Amino acid sequence: MPHLSTLRLEGSFLNAGPTSTKCLALQRVADRIVGVQTGQGLIQAKQIVLAAGAWSWELASSVGIQLPLRMRVLQALLTTPAQPGVLQPVLSAVGRALSVKQLSDGTLLLGGGWSGDPNSDGRSYTLREESQRGNWATACELFPLVRNLDDLPFIGSFSGLDGLTLALGSWYGFALAPASGSSIANHLAGLPTPELDQLSPDRIARFDPVQVAAFMTEPALSNVVE
Repeated sequence: MPHLSTLRLEGSFLNAGPTSTKCLALQRVADRIVGVQTGQGLIQAKQIVLAAGAWSWELASSVGIQLPLRMRVLQALLTTPAQPGVLQPVLSAVGRALSVKQLSDGTLLLGGGWSGDPNSDGRSYTLREESQRGNWATACELFPLVRNLDDLPFIGSFSGLDGLTLALGSWYGFALAPASGSSIANHLAGLPTPELDQLSPDRIARFDPVQVAAFMTEPALSNVVE
């Protein structure tokens, strides 16, 4: 993930000996940049590399350089953990705003260029709910496995709890009843039921408790189930 890579790079930099300090402005003498103003004073150098990403324009403007840059915020969604190994490559789609990759803990990271809004301070942002909904809907359409907390039924038994099989939580109970009944019968008979692997109630233990609480208390304000 990008933030882990950033931490690794920072650690390598610090281990090499340099001191980390905040850069406040560039120092210019005539037609040459001779150093940087930092939280620890002026640091002079023969060459300066400006690589501050979206905030480079602030440092450039300190010496009269106006960079044609504008800030954009890209959102990403992180799901509750799925079964590890369900997605090996990064999934994308031509003509659709979507990227899906599975992380080491089983969670799925959803992106694809969905926008948020940078705040005026340039240091914070505001998420767009319409982008979150659009990203989620696109992911569910092209990779249905991302639906878990509220879109997949619980069919099967809990590990370590004998005598109880769940068959509930489906939006399409009537339509799926024949297939569900057949799978449950095979499950109770001890036959292989690989079609139920992703529907096991055991996945409840992997749900985020905060998300579960929010889901359980969300009021039904709309007349249409979304």
